[in-house]
Order: sequence, then structure tokens, then C-alpha cells
Amino acid sequence: MGTGRASWRVGEGEEAVADQGLSAATRQKLDSYASLLEARSVRCVRLVPLVLREPVETLFRRRAGLFARFGEGGRQEWGIEMAFERRLRPTREHRDGRIVRGGFDVIHLSSGSCLLGWTGDRDGFDHGALRLARGAYPLATRPFITSGPMLRLLEAMADAHGWAATAADTMGYSRQTHSFGKDMEPLPLRQAFDEFARDRRLVHSVVVKCKDARGHQKLRAQFDRHGQVLVLDGSATEAAEGFALPAIAAFLANSQTFEVPREPDFRTQRAVHLDFPAHTFPTPREMEKLADAIRQGEGLGVSIVHLNPYMEAQVLDYFSGATVDVVVMQGHRVSLVPRTEGAHDALERIASTVFRFFGEAELRVGTLTGS
Repeated sequence: MGTGRASWRVGEGEEAVADQGLSAATRQKLDSYASLLEARSVRCVRLVPLVLREPVETLFRRRAGLFARFGEGGRQEWGIEMAFERRLRPTREHRDGRIVRGGFDVIHLSSGSCLLGWTGDRDGFDHGALRLARGAYPLATRPFITSGPMLRLLEAMADAHGWAATAADTMGYSRQTHSFGKDMEPLPLRQAFDEFARDRRLVHSVVVKCKDARGHQKLRAQFDRHGQVLVLDGSATEAAEGFALPAIAAFLANSQTFEVPREPDFRTQRAVHLDFPAHTFPTPREMEKLADAIRQGEGLGVSIVHLNPYMEAQVLDYFSGATVDVVVMQGHRVSLVPRTEGAHDALERIASTVFRFFGEAELRVGTLTGS
């Protein structure tokens, strides 16, 4: 057991992630995952980034109810070892129910972010680290990036090492069929993203193979829009530095856009505008689809106030109690207007939900009547 203790103060902004880099202890921990992969001791390494809104001890204490048993297994210089147990209900395959036990690593990145690391099977991951990540809000949140930034991060990672990157397995969501689909044809990374964009599909995850100038494979990993990494071959350290950490930084940079206060005078009230490149919501039918999509966001309730010829809907965030108006007066723009104080997290989650279903949009802040 290590004697060091990680620092778990809540974050100070994107510079805490982007500029600080990995500590020696964190780097050594991530390097150990590569050793396990190389020795074939494990089949894969899963890394899940989290942005902390509260101290990590608060997250553990208040989310212990997600598990039958949950607690620290030990503290190391790189972070904390966590142990969990879940008791699952009976199913056809397991008539008496079953118990899932395991442990995952909480790896310190910066004063306000961490990685959840897992080297076991998918079942243990789903019931352990991923369960904590999905249930963490509003104490912590997973970052979310759209397809454009996702491509730029992956290209920057490959360019930094002089690698050629190929998309070997691309998963995405079609805005036309409202369903997920997968392309398994190997394509150069940018071409794969371009083809998805032409087909009006949104890239949700992609398996990338990176080779050096001699054609030797240096990294094979799956990356997704939450900054999550599944390392199949190569260095978990390079995957974390090249994608997970920049994904957190990009998320935090966008997060500042949602610092829009509630104004007493509606005429001066600022809104967060989501400007799409095309008229995505030209008709009341499309606007109603927007409301239905927002309802898919975790903890969001939607009431449509007006639909034709423009849309006004009221969104209640059940987690924070904040209320936000969603207004569409132009077919290419969705405006998010805070109606209560402390609506930052609600604004952010509504925008992420809209991006997930309708694709890329430019974030801007302005008034409803102005630009």
C-alpha cells in the first residue's frame, strides 16, 4: 500500500487539467495498465473521466446507495482503490439472482477531475465504475464533446506522435432514422467522420488504430463522446493524455458559456444560443421532436407552452430545481433562457442532450431579441 494521499479539492478550471499534466504517480499507475495489456494479463483497460462538482469523498458517501457495499480499499499516491458489491434481482438466466463484486481505481488527474480505471470484464465495469459515473450527477459529471472536437482531439493525438490513424469501427446515431448504426470498414480517421456527417449521422464512438512510420501498431483503442477510452493495445498513458484529459478541458471551456444569470428584466435577459449550420427545426413537427429529445435527458421534464409558429417549452431540472425556457423562433437556433437562479448545470445538460440527438451547433450568448 502506498503512503501518499491524492489531493481532491474541487476544480479551478480547464487549466487545472490541460496545463498541470500527469503527476509521476498517476503516470506510473497508467503505465502499469500497459504492462498488464502487454503481458496479456487483462484483455482491455477502461478509463472513464469525471469532472467533480463536490469533493470525491462526498461523491462516495452520497452515492454509496448505488451499491450493496461500497468503500475504500486503500489510498495510493495516484488515488484511491474502491471496492463494490451489487446484488442483482432474479432473471431467467439467474433465477436466484446474483452478486457482482469487484474493485476499480479512482485516479487523480487534477484538483477537480479524475479517471475511473477498470481492467476486468464488461459485466463488472457496468455494475461498478460505469454505474458510479452514470449516477454521479450532480456531484460529478461525465464530460461531453461533439463530433468536431472529438475528431480534432484524435487527430492532434496522432499528429503529436507522428502516427497514422485509421477508424476501424465507427458507431453513430442517425438523425433521419433515429437509430444507432455501425460502420466496420477501415477508413482514414477524417474520412470516416466526413462520411458520417454527409449521411447526417453523429459519431458516438470510434475504434482507432494508430501506426508509426514503419507500420508498427502503437495504439488500438475505442474513444467516445464522453471522453471515455477503452484501450485494447498500447499505452493507457498516451490515450489518457491525448484524449481523456483534453476532452475534460474542452468540456470545461464550453461549460463557462453556461454561466448566464437570471435577470429581473426579460428585455435584458441573456440566453445561450445553439446555432445549427442548417434549418434543423423548420416546422412545428421538428420542434416537437426537439422537445421529445430533451425529455430523454436524465432528470429533465418538458412542458410545451407554445408550438406554432414558434416553440416555447419549459424544462424543469429535477436534480437542481432550476427552470429553463427553450425557445425556437428561427429554424437554425435553439435558445436556452434561465428562469431561476443557479441554472448552469441545467443549461449544460439540456445543451448536451440536444447535441446528442441533433448534431453540431455553435454555442453563443446573447439576448432573445438581439444576436
